[in-house]
Amino acid sequence: MDLLNKNTEKLASQLERLNIKKFCLTGAGNSLMSGYSAIFKTVPLFKRNPYLTAIFSKHNIEIIATHFARIQNNNDEHIHDYFQNNISEREMYRYNRIDTLKPDTPVVDMTADEIDKYYPKNPIPNRHFKDLVLTREEGRSNILVYIGATGSFLDNITRDGFPKIISGFKRDYISISAILKEIQSSNRYNDTNTQVYLVGIPRYMGLQITDILINGHLKEIAENYANVTYVEPIKAQLFYGSKPDVHLNAEEYLNLNNSIMKSIDDNYIAVMAKIEIDRFLFNLNKTIETLVRETVDNDAEDKISIMSEIAERRITEFLNGTIDKYISLMAAENKDISKFLQETKMYINDRFPYDFYYVGKENVNQLIIR
Repeated sequence: MDLLNKNTEKLASQLERLNIKKFCLTGAGNSLMSGYSAIFKTVPLFKRNPYLTAIFSKHNIEIIATHFARIQNNNDEHIHDYFQNNISEREMYRYNRIDTLKPDTPVVDMTADEIDKYYPKNPIPNRHFKDLVLTREEGRSNILVYIGATGSFLDNITRDGFPKIISGFKRDYISISAILKEIQSSNRYNDTNTQVYLVGIPRYMGLQITDILINGHLKEIAENYANVTYVEPIKAQLFYGSKPDVHLNAEEYLNLNNSIMKSIDDNYIAVMAKIEIDRFLFNLNKTIETLVRETVDNDAEDKISIMSEIAERRITEFLNGTIDKYISLMAAENKDISKFLQETKMYINDRFPYDFYYVGKENVNQLIIR
Protein backbone atom coordinates (compact mmCIF):
# COMPACT_ATOMS: atom_id res chain seq x y z
CA MET A 1 0.00 0.00 0.00
CA ASP A 2 2.81 2.43 0.86
CA LEU A 3 4.50 1.83 -2.52
CA LEU A 4 1.23 2.30 -4.38
CA ASN A 5 0.63 5.57 -2.52
CA LYS A 6 4.19 6.71 -3.29
CA ASN A 7 4.10 5.85 -7.01
CA THR A 8 0.61 7.29 -7.54
CA GLU A 9 1.85 10.50 -5.89
CA LYS A 10 5.00 10.53 -8.03
CA LEU A 11 2.99 10.15 -11.23
CA ALA A 12 0.45 12.83 -10.32
CA SER A 13 3.25 15.23 -9.29
CA GLN A 14 5.09 14.70 -12.57
CA LEU A 15 1.93 15.21 -14.64
CA GLU A 16 1.16 18.44 -12.75
CA ARG A 17 4.65 19.74 -13.59
CA LEU A 18 3.94 18.83 -17.22
CA ASN A 19 0.77 20.98 -17.09
CA ILE A 20 -1.64 18.05 -17.40
CA LYS A 21 -5.14 19.00 -16.27
CA LYS A 22 -7.08 15.88 -17.25
CA PHE A 23 -5.75 12.32 -16.94
CA CYS A 24 -7.75 9.71 -18.86
CA LEU A 25 -6.72 6.28 -17.59
CA THR A 26 -8.52 3.65 -19.66
CA GLY A 27 -8.20 -0.05 -18.92
CA ALA A 28 -9.01 -2.76 -21.45
CA GLY A 29 -8.63 -6.48 -21.89
CA ASN A 30 -9.16 -9.60 -19.86
CA SER A 31 -10.43 -10.63 -16.43
CA LEU A 32 -7.27 -9.36 -14.68
CA MET A 33 -8.12 -5.87 -15.88
CA SER A 34 -11.67 -6.42 -14.64
CA GLY A 35 -10.25 -7.20 -11.18
CA TYR A 36 -11.97 -10.57 -11.09
CA SER A 37 -11.29 -13.32 -8.58
CA ALA A 38 -13.00 -16.69 -8.31
CA ILE A 39 -12.06 -16.88 -4.61
CA PHE A 40 -11.94 -13.30 -3.33
CA LYS A 41 -14.05 -10.19 -3.88
CA THR A 42 -14.15 -8.81 -7.44
CA VAL A 43 -13.38 -5.09 -7.79
CA PRO A 44 -12.37 -3.38 -11.10
CA LEU A 45 -8.60 -2.91 -11.21
CA PHE A 46 -8.30 0.88 -10.95
CA LYS A 47 -11.04 0.96 -8.30
CA ARG A 48 -8.64 -1.05 -6.12
CA ASN A 49 -6.23 1.89 -5.98
CA PRO A 50 -7.58 3.81 -2.94
CA TYR A 51 -5.33 6.82 -3.60
CA LEU A 52 -6.11 7.52 -7.24
CA THR A 53 -8.86 10.14 -7.05
CA ALA A 54 -7.64 11.95 -3.92
CA ILE A 55 -4.02 12.25 -5.04
CA PHE A 56 -4.81 13.49 -8.55
CA SER A 57 -7.37 15.92 -7.16
CA LYS A 58 -4.72 17.27 -4.77
CA HIS A 59 -2.59 18.05 -7.82
CA ASN A 60 -5.51 19.76 -9.58
CA ILE A 61 -5.82 17.00 -12.18
CA GLU A 62 -9.20 15.59 -13.14
CA ILE A 63 -8.89 11.83 -13.41
CA ILE A 64 -11.18 9.70 -15.55
CA ALA A 65 -10.49 6.03 -14.80
CA THR A 66 -12.60 3.58 -16.82
CA HIS A 67 -12.59 -0.14 -17.58
CA PHE A 68 -13.47 -1.75 -20.90
CA ALA A 69 -12.81 -5.28 -19.72
CA ARG A 70 -14.92 -8.33 -19.01
CA ILE A 71 -14.79 -11.22 -16.59
CA GLN A 72 -15.36 -13.69 -19.41
CA ASN A 73 -15.76 -13.82 -23.20
CA ASN A 74 -12.80 -11.45 -23.29
CA ASN A 75 -10.62 -12.69 -26.14
CA ASP A 76 -8.78 -9.83 -27.79
CA GLU A 77 -10.72 -9.93 -31.04
CA HIS A 78 -13.77 -8.96 -29.00
CA ILE A 79 -11.84 -6.14 -27.32
CA HIS A 80 -10.74 -4.98 -30.77
CA ASP A 81 -14.39 -4.97 -31.88
CA TYR A 82 -15.36 -2.92 -28.83
CA PHE A 83 -12.64 -0.42 -29.71
CA GLN A 84 -13.55 -0.25 -33.41
CA ASN A 85 -17.22 0.24 -32.65
CA ASN A 86 -16.52 2.75 -29.87
CA ILE A 87 -18.57 0.84 -27.33
CA SER A 88 -20.17 2.90 -24.57
CA GLU A 89 -19.69 2.43 -20.84
CA ARG A 90 -23.39 1.63 -20.58
CA GLU A 91 -23.08 -1.26 -23.01
CA MET A 92 -19.84 -2.50 -21.41
CA TYR A 93 -21.40 -2.44 -17.95
CA ARG A 94 -24.38 -4.40 -19.30
CA TYR A 95 -21.95 -7.14 -20.37
CA ASN A 96 -20.29 -7.01 -16.95
CA ARG A 97 -23.59 -7.38 -15.13
CA ILE A 98 -24.42 -10.40 -17.30
CA ASP A 99 -20.98 -11.88 -16.55
CA THR A 100 -21.53 -11.60 -12.78
CA LEU A 101 -24.68 -13.74 -13.10
CA LYS A 102 -23.08 -16.59 -15.06
CA PRO A 103 -22.46 -19.78 -13.05
CA ASP A 104 -19.07 -20.35 -14.75
CA THR A 105 -17.76 -17.00 -13.45
CA PRO A 106 -19.19 -16.66 -9.94
CA VAL A 107 -18.45 -13.46 -8.05
CA VAL A 108 -17.69 -13.74 -4.34
CA ASP A 109 -19.19 -11.37 -1.74
CA MET A 110 -20.30 -8.88 -4.38
CA THR A 111 -23.57 -7.32 -3.29
CA ALA A 112 -26.27 -5.99 -5.61
CA ASP A 113 -25.35 -2.46 -4.49
CA GLU A 114 -21.72 -3.05 -5.45
CA ILE A 115 -22.74 -4.39 -8.86
CA ASP A 116 -24.79 -1.22 -9.39
CA LYS A 117 -21.86 0.90 -8.20
CA TYR A 118 -19.24 -0.66 -10.45
CA TYR A 119 -21.50 -1.41 -13.44
CA PRO A 120 -24.29 1.20 -13.38
CA LYS A 121 -27.19 0.72 -15.78
CA ASN A 122 -27.23 4.38 -16.82
CA PRO A 123 -23.81 5.95 -16.21
CA ILE A 124 -23.64 9.72 -16.47
CA PRO A 125 -21.70 10.70 -18.48
CA ASN A 126 -21.87 7.67 -20.76
CA ARG A 127 -18.37 7.74 -22.23
CA HIS A 128 -17.15 5.70 -25.21
CA PHE A 129 -14.05 3.52 -25.51
CA LYS A 130 -12.31 4.94 -28.58
CA ASP A 131 -13.26 8.51 -27.71
CA LEU A 132 -11.57 8.20 -24.32
CA VAL A 133 -8.39 6.81 -25.87
CA LEU A 134 -8.07 9.16 -28.85
CA THR A 135 -9.72 12.49 -28.00
CA ARG A 136 -7.40 15.49 -28.38
CA GLU A 137 -7.73 18.25 -25.83
CA GLU A 138 -5.37 20.87 -24.42
CA GLY A 139 -3.87 19.71 -21.12
CA ARG A 140 -5.21 16.18 -21.52
CA SER A 141 -3.22 12.95 -21.18
CA ASN A 142 -4.60 9.71 -22.66
CA ILE A 143 -3.29 6.41 -21.30
CA LEU A 144 -4.53 2.96 -22.32
CA VAL A 145 -3.52 0.13 -19.98
CA TYR A 146 -4.01 -3.19 -21.75
CA ILE A 147 -3.94 -6.68 -20.21
CA GLY A 148 -4.75 -9.40 -22.71
CA ALA A 149 -3.49 -12.44 -24.63
CA THR A 150 -5.30 -15.05 -22.51
CA GLY A 151 -8.91 -14.90 -23.73
CA SER A 152 -8.72 -17.14 -26.78
CA PHE A 153 -6.53 -19.67 -24.94
CA LEU A 154 -9.13 -19.94 -22.15
CA ASP A 155 -11.98 -20.06 -24.68
CA ASN A 156 -10.32 -23.06 -26.32
CA ILE A 157 -9.93 -24.82 -22.98
CA THR A 158 -13.41 -24.12 -21.66
CA ARG A 159 -15.46 -24.07 -24.89
CA ASP A 160 -14.55 -27.27 -26.73
CA GLY A 161 -11.66 -25.73 -28.62
CA PHE A 162 -9.35 -28.74 -28.27
CA PRO A 163 -6.87 -29.30 -29.89
CA LYS A 164 -6.57 -25.59 -30.84
CA ILE A 165 -5.21 -24.49 -27.47
CA ILE A 166 -1.81 -22.85 -27.91
CA SER A 167 -2.93 -21.26 -31.19
CA GLY A 168 -5.28 -19.11 -29.12
CA PHE A 169 -2.34 -16.97 -28.03
CA LYS A 170 -1.42 -16.16 -31.62
CA ARG A 171 -5.02 -15.27 -32.34
CA ASP A 172 -5.00 -12.75 -29.48
CA TYR A 173 -1.65 -11.22 -30.50
CA ILE A 174 -3.14 -10.37 -33.91
CA SER A 175 -5.99 -8.40 -32.36
CA ILE A 176 -3.79 -6.68 -29.78
CA SER A 177 -1.51 -5.54 -32.61
CA ALA A 178 -4.51 -4.29 -34.60
CA ILE A 179 -5.52 -1.99 -31.72
CA LEU A 180 -1.96 -0.75 -31.25
CA LYS A 181 -1.58 -0.06 -34.98
CA GLU A 182 -4.71 2.04 -35.02
CA ILE A 183 -3.60 4.09 -32.03
CA GLN A 184 -0.13 4.70 -33.50
CA SER A 185 -1.73 5.66 -36.81
CA SER A 186 -3.90 8.20 -34.98
CA ASN A 187 -0.82 9.60 -33.25
CA ARG A 188 0.86 10.00 -36.65
CA TYR A 189 -2.01 11.39 -38.71
CA ASN A 190 -4.25 13.10 -36.15
CA ASP A 191 -1.61 14.46 -33.74
CA THR A 192 -2.99 12.47 -30.82
CA ASN A 193 -0.42 11.49 -28.21
CA THR A 194 -1.94 8.38 -26.71
CA GLN A 195 0.35 6.12 -24.72
CA VAL A 196 -0.28 2.39 -24.24
CA TYR A 197 1.02 0.26 -21.37
CA LEU A 198 0.92 -3.43 -22.32
CA VAL A 199 1.03 -5.49 -19.14
CA GLY A 200 2.70 -8.88 -18.83
CA ILE A 201 0.75 -11.85 -17.46
CA PRO A 202 1.70 -12.70 -13.84
CA ARG A 203 4.53 -15.09 -13.06
CA TYR A 204 2.60 -17.73 -11.15
CA MET A 205 4.51 -19.13 -8.16
CA GLY A 206 7.44 -17.03 -9.37
CA LEU A 207 7.95 -19.31 -12.36
CA GLN A 208 8.66 -17.96 -15.84
CA ILE A 209 6.19 -20.15 -17.74
CA THR A 210 4.05 -17.16 -18.73
CA ASP A 211 7.22 -15.36 -19.90
CA ILE A 212 7.93 -18.22 -22.30
CA LEU A 213 4.36 -18.72 -23.48
CA ILE A 214 3.06 -15.13 -23.56
CA ASN A 215 5.15 -12.30 -22.18
CA GLY A 216 8.10 -12.62 -24.55
CA HIS A 217 5.66 -12.16 -27.44
CA LEU A 218 3.96 -9.17 -25.76
CA LYS A 219 7.34 -7.53 -25.24
CA GLU A 220 8.17 -7.98 -28.93
CA ILE A 221 4.81 -6.52 -29.91
CA ALA A 222 5.39 -3.47 -27.69
CA GLU A 223 8.77 -2.81 -29.31
CA ASN A 224 7.04 -2.36 -32.69
CA TYR A 225 5.34 0.88 -31.61
CA ALA A 226 6.73 4.21 -30.48
CA ASN A 227 3.90 4.78 -28.01
CA VAL A 228 3.77 1.34 -26.34
CA THR A 229 5.56 0.34 -23.14
CA TYR A 230 5.76 -3.24 -21.89
CA VAL A 231 5.00 -3.50 -18.17
CA GLU A 232 6.88 -6.27 -16.38
CA PRO A 233 4.60 -8.88 -14.76
CA ILE A 234 4.08 -9.24 -11.04
CA LYS A 235 4.36 -12.50 -9.11
CA ALA A 236 1.18 -14.36 -8.18
CA GLN A 237 0.52 -17.38 -5.98
CA LEU A 238 -1.88 -19.43 -8.19
CA PHE A 239 -2.86 -21.53 -5.14
CA TYR A 240 -4.68 -19.85 -2.26
CA GLY A 241 -4.95 -22.43 0.47
CA SER A 242 -6.17 -25.49 -1.40
CA LYS A 243 -7.90 -23.48 -4.12
CA PRO A 244 -6.28 -22.65 -7.48
CA ASP A 245 -7.07 -19.39 -9.27
CA VAL A 246 -5.21 -17.74 -12.17
CA HIS A 247 -6.54 -14.42 -10.91
CA LEU A 248 -5.14 -12.42 -8.00
CA ASN A 249 -5.90 -11.75 -4.38
CA ALA A 250 -6.37 -8.23 -3.00
CA GLU A 251 -2.68 -7.68 -2.21
CA GLU A 252 -1.58 -8.90 -5.63
CA TYR A 253 -4.05 -6.58 -7.34
CA LEU A 254 -2.55 -3.71 -5.32
CA ASN A 255 0.89 -4.81 -6.56
CA LEU A 256 -0.41 -4.82 -10.12
CA ASN A 257 -1.76 -1.29 -9.72
CA ASN A 258 1.59 -0.23 -8.28
CA SER A 259 3.49 -1.78 -11.20
CA ILE A 260 1.30 0.14 -13.65
CA MET A 261 1.62 3.49 -11.81
CA LYS A 262 5.39 3.10 -11.57
CA SER A 263 5.76 2.16 -15.24
CA ILE A 264 3.75 5.19 -16.37
CA ASP A 265 5.77 7.48 -14.10
CA ASP A 266 9.10 6.01 -15.26
CA ASN A 267 8.33 6.12 -18.97
CA TYR A 268 5.87 8.97 -19.54
CA ILE A 269 8.25 11.64 -20.85
CA ALA A 270 10.32 9.16 -22.86
CA VAL A 271 7.18 7.88 -24.59
CA MET A 272 6.05 11.47 -25.28
CA ALA A 273 9.40 12.01 -26.99
CA LYS A 274 9.24 8.76 -28.97
CA ILE A 275 5.74 9.57 -30.21
CA GLU A 276 6.95 12.96 -31.44
CA ILE A 277 10.11 11.53 -33.03
CA ASP A 278 8.08 8.85 -34.81
CA ARG A 279 5.55 11.40 -36.08
CA PHE A 280 8.31 13.75 -37.24
CA LEU A 281 10.21 11.05 -39.15
CA PHE A 282 7.03 9.54 -40.61
CA ASN A 283 5.84 12.89 -41.98
CA LEU A 284 9.31 13.90 -43.17
CA ASN A 285 9.61 10.58 -44.98
CA LYS A 286 6.26 11.19 -46.73
CA THR A 287 7.28 14.71 -47.74
CA ILE A 288 10.60 13.62 -49.23
CA GLU A 289 9.12 10.59 -50.96
CA THR A 290 6.50 12.76 -52.66
CA LEU A 291 9.08 15.33 -53.72
CA VAL A 292 11.49 12.72 -55.05
CA ARG A 293 8.82 10.88 -57.01
CA GLU A 294 7.55 14.14 -58.50
CA THR A 295 11.00 15.06 -59.79
CA VAL A 296 10.87 12.35 -62.44
CA ASP A 297 13.07 14.33 -64.85
CA ASN A 298 16.00 14.43 -62.45
CA ASP A 299 18.56 11.67 -62.38
CA ALA A 300 19.19 9.46 -59.34
CA GLU A 301 22.06 11.60 -58.07
CA ASP A 302 19.90 14.72 -58.05
CA LYS A 303 17.17 12.90 -56.17
CA ILE A 304 19.57 11.69 -53.52
CA SER A 305 20.92 15.20 -53.14
CA ILE A 306 17.41 16.61 -52.69
CA MET A 307 16.57 13.96 -50.11
CA SER A 308 19.75 14.53 -48.14
CA GLU A 309 19.56 18.32 -48.10
CA ILE A 310 15.93 18.49 -46.95
CA ALA A 311 16.30 15.77 -44.34
CA GLU A 312 19.53 17.12 -42.89
CA ARG A 313 18.11 20.62 -42.46
CA ARG A 314 14.87 19.44 -40.88
CA ILE A 315 16.58 16.98 -38.55
CA THR A 316 19.04 19.60 -37.32
CA GLU A 317 16.13 21.88 -36.44
CA PHE A 318 14.35 19.02 -34.73
CA LEU A 319 17.44 18.01 -32.74
CA ASN A 320 18.05 21.54 -31.51
CA GLY A 321 14.46 22.00 -30.46
CA THR A 322 12.22 19.07 -29.67
CA ILE A 323 14.74 16.40 -28.69
CA ASP A 324 16.74 18.69 -26.44
CA LYS A 325 13.50 19.79 -24.77
CA TYR A 326 12.56 16.21 -23.89
CA ILE A 327 16.05 15.33 -22.70
CA SER A 328 15.94 18.37 -20.41
CA LEU A 329 12.56 17.27 -19.07
CA MET A 330 13.87 13.76 -18.41
CA ALA A 331 16.93 15.15 -16.65
CA ALA A 332 14.76 17.39 -14.46
CA GLU A 333 12.61 14.36 -13.49
CA ASN A 334 15.70 12.16 -12.96
CA LYS A 335 14.64 9.70 -15.67
CA ASP A 336 16.89 7.25 -17.51
CA ILE A 337 18.06 9.15 -20.60
CA SER A 338 20.43 6.43 -21.82
CA LYS A 339 17.58 3.89 -21.80
CA PHE A 340 15.43 6.31 -23.80
CA LEU A 341 18.18 6.84 -26.40
CA GLN A 342 18.87 3.12 -26.69
CA GLU A 343 15.20 2.21 -27.13
CA THR A 344 14.68 5.02 -29.63
CA LYS A 345 17.67 3.94 -31.68
CA MET A 346 16.44 0.34 -31.78
CA TYR A 347 12.91 1.42 -32.74
CA ILE A 348 14.05 3.74 -35.56
CA ASN A 349 16.43 1.16 -36.99
CA ASP A 350 13.74 -1.52 -36.94
CA ARG A 351 11.24 0.79 -38.63
CA PHE A 352 13.70 2.37 -41.08
CA PRO A 353 13.10 0.20 -44.20
CA TYR A 354 9.33 0.48 -43.86
CA ASP A 355 8.61 4.00 -42.65
CA PHE A 356 11.74 6.16 -42.76
CA TYR A 357 13.72 5.07 -45.82
CA TYR A 358 13.49 8.36 -47.74
CA VAL A 359 14.92 10.27 -44.79
CA GLY A 360 18.21 8.46 -45.42
CA LYS A 361 20.29 6.27 -43.16
CA GLU A 362 22.92 8.91 -42.49
CA ASN A 363 20.34 11.46 -41.46
CA VAL A 364 18.57 8.97 -39.21
CA ASN A 365 21.88 8.13 -37.56
CA GLN A 366 22.37 11.83 -36.89
CA LEU A 367 19.08 11.80 -35.00
CA ILE A 368 19.72 8.73 -32.88
CA ILE A 369 23.42 9.07 -32.06
CA ARG A 370 23.65 11.59 -29.24
